[in-house]
Order: sequence, then structure tokens, then C-alpha cells
Amino acid sequence: MIDYDLRLLMPDTVALELPVDARNVYGVITYGAAVDHQCRIEQTTSMVRDQDGRERVSSAQIFLSTQTRIPPTTRVTLPDGSHPVIMSIESVQDENGAYFTKLNT
Repeated sequence: MIDYDLRLLMPDTVALELPVDARNVYGVITYGAAVDHQCRIEQTTSMVRDQDGRERVSSAQIFLSTQTRIPPTTRVTLPDGSHPVIMSIESVQDENGAYFTKLNT
């Protein structure tokens, strides 16, 4: 369960669409229904390692109030309607286990 005080620091909402194990005839990934998640979006530039270990420039970090495993092929919809590519996903831990999830886009 996410700490109440931490949720107060998450004023934004993003929609996550998990990929379904299917592609259409053109090879495009099919996504499930969008689910809104409370979060904090920080528009800061930083260097991150992507899923392949390459260094990339991240322009935003999304701190999600969820402990659910999020695959890297998940489609994120920001409040402005854009769909940034997820470069890396971190599960941030505290002494009790998973605390929140950080997406670098």
C-alpha cells in the first residue's frame, strides 16, 4: 500500500495501457484498456540507462503510486495527450519492500 503522505506529492494522473500478447496484421502491438494512475511528473533532463544498457537522455520522470510490474512496452498517455517512450523502469524500495515505481521517458 502506498503511503498517504507520498500520495499527497502526486498531483498528476497518467493513463497506462498494458500490451496484450497480440499484434494486428501489420505487426502493431495491441493494447488493453487504459487505466488511470496517480503520479508526479517531473520535466527534468537526466542521463539514464535504457533496457538495453545504453545511455540515453531522459526528459521526464514519472513517479507512479503503484507497485504493479509494468512492462517496458506499456503505452503511457500524459495529461497533454502525448505518448512518450519508456526508457527505463525502476521499482523504488524502502525497508518494507516496494514503495513506488519510477518511469524515465
